[in-house]
Amino acid sequence: MKKILIIDDDLRHDKMMSYLLLSKGFDVTYALSGQEALEKLRLKVVERPDIILMDIMMPQMDGFETFKEIRKEPDLKDTPIIMLTALSDPQNMEKALAIGAADYIEKPFSPSDVIARIKKVVEKEAK
Repeated sequence: MKKILIIDDDLRHDKMMSYLLLSKGFDVTYALSGQEALEKLRLKVVERPDIILMDIMMPQMDGFETFKEIRKEPDLKDTPIIMLTALSDPQNMEKALAIGAADYIEKPFSPSDVIARIKKVVEKEAK
């Protein structure tokens, strides 16, 4: 069972995404901020995720900053990160992919699209 960490400050979104992913057989944990996610990961409160789904727009530490901090952790430096955002600015997509995001999904999104993109990342990592 693949472990997914969702990092998003919208609890309603986290719960909806968790329900979707749990129904597809994924093990899901979430954090409501980049800071909370980093603390949980560094203190091993959550198991090392196989994939991270992370919102770009978050208070205090946005998704780009959180991404850079996650990459500094030796056991997380290769963990695929899919960036999520409600921003339709193409520069955010370019920036996310330039820093190494595995994919980029704009909100609102269809559940089938999210599952398909996660499966694509899982298959790529298995090779």
